[in-house]
Amino acid sequence: MLRFSISEDFSRTPPVEDPSPVFVPIISLYGAVLGDRPFSVYRRNEPAGRLWNSATLRDDLIIVMRLNDGSGLVVQSGEQFRRLMSVYGVALVVGVVSLVLIGLMTWASLAYAAPLGRLANASKAFVEGADTSRGLGPLPETGPKPVRELAQALNLAGSKLVRRTVERSTTLAAIAHDLRTYLTRLRMRSEFIEEGQQRDKIIRDIESMAQLVDDTLLLGKGTAQPPVFERLELAGWLRDFVAQRAEIDQPVSLGPVSGSAFVEVAKAELDRALNNLVDNALRYAGKATLLLVDEGEDVVSIEVLDRGPGVTESFLDQMSDAFTRLEQSRSRDTGGAGLGLAIAKALIEQVGGTLSLANRLEGGFSAVVRLPRAA
Repeated sequence: MLRFSISEDFSRTPPVEDPSPVFVPIISLYGAVLGDRPFSVYRRNEPAGRLWNSATLRDDLIIVMRLNDGSGLVVQSGEQFRRLMSVYGVALVVGVVSLVLIGLMTWASLAYAAPLGRLANASKAFVEGADTSRGLGPLPETGPKPVRELAQALNLAGSKLVRRTVERSTTLAAIAHDLRTYLTRLRMRSEFIEEGQQRDKIIRDIESMAQLVDDTLLLGKGTAQPPVFERLELAGWLRDFVAQRAEIDQPVSLGPVSGSAFVEVAKAELDRALNNLVDNALRYAGKATLLLVDEGEDVVSIEVLDRGPGVTESFLDQMSDAFTRLEQSRSRDTGGAGLGLAIAKALIEQVGGTLSLANRLEGGFSAVVRLPRAA
């Protein structure tokens, strides 16, 4: 690790010039240890660059101490020590460079992650507001170039989506208005048909067509009007709902309710959705039962249960699609136009809830409306 040699004349040892700052305290330590004995310290200069010598500690010291006979004892690092220090120096350089690279990579990741996170959160609100009632607020076009370009593309798509939605609702409203005019004329003219059986059939068909127009318009408009949220006590509201059904002799009952459940909800939309679900249960099962279930601090559910025949498992995922019916005849006597569940789902999602459809294990069918307590 160390090499020792004798210099014939200590006086010919060159003095140290411009020592590196890292060597200054070491020289002071030697002076304290050697006391009055003269010594000289100078730096070895390798032909390689100064930076590389400093990094690998090859630019080290040579110490020469004066002996009593005027010669000098030369102490310097050996080759093994210098090789070892070179390895440590290279490892240090690699470590520093690695830390710098990791820092740059972390900075780059954060530079992308933060705008992407904001874009993801904004996109969620963007999709949830993809209707004409709540509108599509522009996404923030900030961050790195790819993130900005993605936000710009989504904003462009959103503006086109809103325009198409408005055009669709306006077109459906115009068609419905015109169809109602013609249906009203047909209804009036049908009164002049003398044959009673044919007149009743025509009137029934006209009324079915009018109902189909209304259902289609409701589905097309969907969320065209912004919902008005209010604080509602569900238990009392469901009792009133069941009482209204009882007034027209419909077998709708409410299961046991303990306590009260308050939610912030758009009452008009909830009422229309629940009416559709109850009508569906009455049509296929003859009676319906409502249950109010407190699912925790944030969610309350309303279950619409019946003892009907249920549906096949393969059909469950299609039930809430527009114009989809389990009974394929398309007759109004055996069901509606297949819009009831689609309208109910659209209305429930508009107020922030979800609709789940399933067969009951004990037989029958269940439609579960889950509502957040807060709007």
